[in-house]
Amino acid sequence: MRPLSDSDPTTIGSYRLLGVLGNGGMGRVYMGQSRSGRPVAIKVIRPDLVDDPVFRRRFAREVAAVREVNPLFTAAVVDSDLTAEAPWLATTYIEGPSLERWVEGHGALSPGAVLTLAAGLAEALASIHAAGLVHRDLKPSNVLLGDVGPYIIDFGVVLSPKATRMTSSLVVGTPSYMAPERIHGGEATPATDIFSLGATMYYAATGRTLVDDSDTVYAQMMHIIKGRFDLDRVPSELRPMIMRCLSADQRDRPTAAELSQMLTAAGVSAPEPGWHQAISDVPFSAVLTPRRVPRASRRRALLAGGLVGLATVGGVAAGLIGRSMVRDDGDSADDSTGASAGGRVLWQGRSGAEPVPVGYGAPPSTPATPGGSGGGRANSGRPEPVAVWLVPLGGRAMAAGTRTEVRAGGPGASRWNRPVSNGLTALHRWGDSVLVADGATVARLNPATGAQEFRIETGPVRRVVVTASAAYVGAGGAARLDPPGTADSTAGTGSTAAPASGAYLAAVRPDGGTVWRRSGGGTPLHADDTWVLTHDKVGDRVRVALHDAATGNPRWNVEFPAPAVVDESSVPAGPPPDGQKPEGPGNAPGGPEGSNRQPPDGRPRPVYAHSWNYTQAVIVGDHVVLRDSSEIRALRLATGEVAWTDTAPTPVTDLSRSGDLVLVASDRVNARRADTGDRVWASEPPGARVAVAEGRAVVIAGPDGRVRGLSPAGERRWQTDLPPEAKSGVPDRLLIDGDQVIVTMAPQAGSAPQPNAVDVVALAL
Repeated sequence: MRPLSDSDPTTIGSYRLLGVLGNGGMGRVYMGQSRSGRPVAIKVIRPDLVDDPVFRRRFAREVAAVREVNPLFTAAVVDSDLTAEAPWLATTYIEGPSLERWVEGHGALSPGAVLTLAAGLAEALASIHAAGLVHRDLKPSNVLLGDVGPYIIDFGVVLSPKATRMTSSLVVGTPSYMAPERIHGGEATPATDIFSLGATMYYAATGRTLVDDSDTVYAQMMHIIKGRFDLDRVPSELRPMIMRCLSADQRDRPTAAELSQMLTAAGVSAPEPGWHQAISDVPFSAVLTPRRVPRASRRRALLAGGLVGLATVGGVAAGLIGRSMVRDDGDSADDSTGASAGGRVLWQGRSGAEPVPVGYGAPPSTPATPGGSGGGRANSGRPEPVAVWLVPLGGRAMAAGTRTEVRAGGPGASRWNRPVSNGLTALHRWGDSVLVADGATVARLNPATGAQEFRIETGPVRRVVVTASAAYVGAGGAARLDPPGTADSTAGTGSTAAPASGAYLAAVRPDGGTVWRRSGGGTPLHADDTWVLTHDKVGDRVRVALHDAATGNPRWNVEFPAPAVVDESSVPAGPPPDGQKPEGPGNAPGGPEGSNRQPPDGRPRPVYAHSWNYTQAVIVGDHVVLRDSSEIRALRLATGEVAWTDTAPTPVTDLSRSGDLVLVASDRVNARRADTGDRVWASEPPGARVAVAEGRAVVIAGPDGRVRGLSPAGERRWQTDLPPEAKSGVPDRLLIDGDQVIVTMAPQAGSAPQPNAVDVVALAL
């Protein structure tokens, strides 16, 4: 606030003036005080405009408009005199800086604070639009940051002293915050305010205006019309929302009410005193309930960063809208039938988990030997695998794991993180808890708080398979599986220590006790309440064994030649289907000298392509079905004898059970009888990931970015495209959680950064 000058009045109406708050194109704003000492803000028309009837009418309209708006979202009218020599308006005084002043002094807001800002402004605009009004000049200088949220002020009257203003012969507004249709001379509509909201959020998130305000007004207008915006500056978790608000076609922008509902439903934090000062970010971005866009066939490109097609109708801010859905009849599916419409995008977000290059084989701390099987970082000339796990915890909660930490969050969910000291090797949802394994331990965490419920020393963990009653841990080296004092037994309360060296297999109870441990028991592949399947690579052969889940006793073991290592240059990228770390040399086909090689043409190899050289198994009825690379082998559960074998035309990428059928994902998903191998039905290509809701549905996700819902008989029920920002090749995991289909996309080290790092998408089953 500046002191009054000699030319300023000392009173207006019954209010004493204390200072000057600001100047605008049409008037001056004073800090005033009522007779009882209550603070007010008083706007007065400039002396040179008081005789202009156009400006007097405009001021009167502004006063009437403010009276129509819910006072929760703006400075409420306290008093006014429109017939005075200099018309004036008194409103409640809001304590807090403008968004413009705050960013100028402190820099951009954190992504979490921007989401809170967006939720408050969307709610305010919804109230304004519900009153039949259009603000026309929403921008950072007209947004006040109060303790209980943002307020919108100055309905077309006061502008920032340094803002470039359009003349009255054109349109009202500031170029960086003007929608392209207004620049073209079109009418101001509620969608015009949404564009301004997007530009305001851009400023809040980056500290910069949407276009360079040092350019001429004409140049700024041309940038707006052509959509020349540098969206790379926007944090990836905010980019989809801002992109959609900035859509060139106003019909593609969300309404304020839609945006408000989406953000509220996504669990965006309610403002608390100092909310805009937060510098920490949320682990998971806000994920927004989508709406249908009926004009999916019409191209509406947003020019961003000089690239056409960064986002189109189905992809513009896919965090806000659902992709077009196609039914069997080819028509777009109208999701007006409710949230249960199959394939409808329910929510999506970004976990915040970044890819961290790690070696594979030995624990990450072990130095790598060039050409050898040690852990640590791979040789500098080779792409390195990454460790990223995304696990649904129920509802909208997710756990994300990298080499160094496990974090949890999601809209409306608890947020926590725990460091991982020995390199993460497995992350699972285990009943109502989270199981975490690293290079030396296995721990169970509370999903709501991250609190450690137990932690056991295991030595290097190769792989973990979980069932409701036990976790089967394949590990090696010195280990202690139980708390001190438990008895040593092969099938009882557990053993206190593993052999000083060598591999072993152990069954761990949910309370942390060991059920049994077997030296050299192999690496677990699959388990149910009765059986545990393991495998090992012995020289050039693979050994598969079946163990009793209750005792660990082996039922049988068989050996067969290891499959040839696949040339991954022709294989789509994607991690192992169960999200586990590749096993590497000594455990499964593939390793630094095998599947990690570069293709002969020198092109960068997909980082996760080595995952197709990977053993997987399921138990279906009286048979065990295995896949290794392109080879499929069915064994009789009772004896281990081979029932049938086959070679898929392309590497098998997933294996699942549906009733008495085994689903084999290769060039397409083939449903085969487990006992004979006969094909019962086949999906349309391609097929990569499969999830089954037993007796209800089969869901398939492919590298084409599409997810398809089928009946158990293979009949297509729905099809939907994942948002373009989620397309990172083959999905990491495809899981069914109640009535939700959860698709997770693991980041890929070495690949070009994706403009919108959405890595969790939930669809209606």
